[in-house]
Amino acid sequence: MGLCFAIVILYSCSSSEELQVCEPESNLISSYTNPEGVMVQMFDTGNTYISNDNCTLAEMSFEPGFYSKNYVDQGNTTFIKVNDTDLFEVNKNFNDDFESYDGLNSLILKDISKRDKIYTSFALQSPSTPTVADYNELRTCLLQKSCNFIDNRIYLTQDPDDSNNQVLAFYSVAPSQDMVVAKASIGTGTILFKKGEVFWFEMKIYIEDKMPQTVADFESSFIKGYPGPRISISNNQIEVENKFGAKLKYNQDAGENKDIPIQQWVKIKAHFKWDTENGVIQVWQDDNLIIDAIGRNIPFDIWILNSLEIGISATQQQSTMLVDDLRFSNFPL
Repeated sequence: MGLCFAIVILYSCSSSEELQVCEPESNLISSYTNPEGVMVQMFDTGNTYISNDNCTLAEMSFEPGFYSKNYVDQGNTTFIKVNDTDLFEVNKNFNDDFESYDGLNSLILKDISKRDKIYTSFALQSPSTPTVADYNELRTCLLQKSCNFIDNRIYLTQDPDDSNNQVLAFYSVAPSQDMVVAKASIGTGTILFKKGEVFWFEMKIYIEDKMPQTVADFESSFIKGYPGPRISISNNQIEVENKFGAKLKYNQDAGENKDIPIQQWVKIKAHFKWDTENGVIQVWQDDNLIIDAIGRNIPFDIWILNSLEIGISATQQQSTMLVDDLRFSNFPL
């Protein structure tokens, strides 16, 4: 049986000046000015208001009560409500060396009784499949084995440094002029981390040619815009960017910057403690601590990390990236 996860929809976040409150103040969970200078208020009702001049309802950012509608807590264990009768225990820990697969289809979790797989979806966004509907349709026919890759692809291949090692490869063409980015990525909706919890993440990457823009996203699929931090590459260097609000970035210290090399394996390890103000943001490159910051890494208290995306999750240019030895945990790696 295939896993099915509700995907609801949010604006991004960051604090703002005092304004008329559009709903009872006790319901306010975030107020901020977005990168376009628009002042926004969000409430636990799910409503988002544009509040520059007056309170104009912009959209519903999320479905109220999304947690209880999609999860059930039993003691210290949380389960996803797959349907009316089936539950799936969320993943807090997982290791993957990509040796047990024989193709893209074999990576996807289709049986909830199995615990050896976590991937529930993949995205191949390109000039031939520019919209969500387009690349969802392509994903469906690839899983049904009724079509072939068009522009972008995800495939298993030989490690360029070790012929006995199998790794996962992502290839993406550049986006067309009317697209923001292209992507070739795979993800899971089986994880769950909340405010106050710690999340450790690690993977090895190998860039064959040109640099992608983003290589890992830590998101909430129940909120519009899938807000959360992501690991990006800017000017050939790792940074962490909040995918919400003012898009706050956590960079390497000046003078100690380390570039990502081409055609060489690099280990990236990250440690987050999720918080709206005093979150932990740490990143290591080949065991060297390159980012060490305290700050905001989630938009508001009811945010949950339930979606992890790896690969070329965004690129402005044609790129090929290999991934190996993926790990995540709620304990230090």
